[in-house]
This record gives sequence, C-alpha cells and structure tokens, in this order.
Amino acid sequence: MINVKKCKDAQNCDKFYFNIQAKAILTIGKDPKTKRKVTKTFTAPTEEESVEKLFKYKIYAKENGIPLNITDEKVTISGIAQELIESKYRKGKICGNTYNTHLCTLKRIKAYKFSNIPIEKVKK
Repeated sequence: MINVKKCKDAQNCDKFYFNIQAKAILTIGKDPKTKRKVTKTFTAPTEEESVEKLFKYKIYAKENGIPLNITDEKVTISGIAQELIESKYRKGKICGNTYNTHLCTLKRIKAYKFSNIPIEKVKK
C-alpha cells in the first residue's frame, strides 16, 4: 500500500512517504448471526514474515483450538461445557467412549436450574 501526501508547491516539496506492508489473510469461518466470513489478518514488513505469522497461528489454533468469543446473551454454562467437550473430541484429545460419558454427565447436569441460566445473569 502506497500513501502519497500531496503538497501545494510541487517543486519544493518532499513530503511523501511509502508505507509498504505485506498482508496475509486467514479465513477462520462464518459468524452464525451475520453469516459473514470471519477473517484474521497478519501484517509484517515482508511477505515471508506475514505468511510465517499466519502459519504459526494455524499451528497454534490446531493444537489449542480457536479461542471462544462469548457474545451471545443466551449462552449458558451447559452450552459452554458442550462446546468444550465437542472441541476436545474434534481435536482427538478424548476418545469416543469418553465423549459419550461426558455428554451423559452433561445431560444430567442440564436438569438443574443453575446450568440453564444465561451467563450474564449469574451472580456470586
């Protein structure tokens, strides 16, 4: 990207600069509410560095999962627990039997009122 500042006196003007940055854009997924794609942008002085940052993030996301952004008002404790169980299963950190056991336990916990209260309304 090149930014050039204009000057009134073109002959005696050296007020311009170049801003060159390389961008690498990673598409993470879709936002379920807005249906728009969610992207993460990595910038660096060179293209190689920006691509290196992108791949480091991809490796981190594959090992640890993409961080959860809780913006929904109706998110409950049981909803978060179910997301965590499913993400562990997808990453291969737990096997099928453990996954089923966790879901059965979560099903019993959902019977209690505290697990179905939205997180915004939870108090000490």
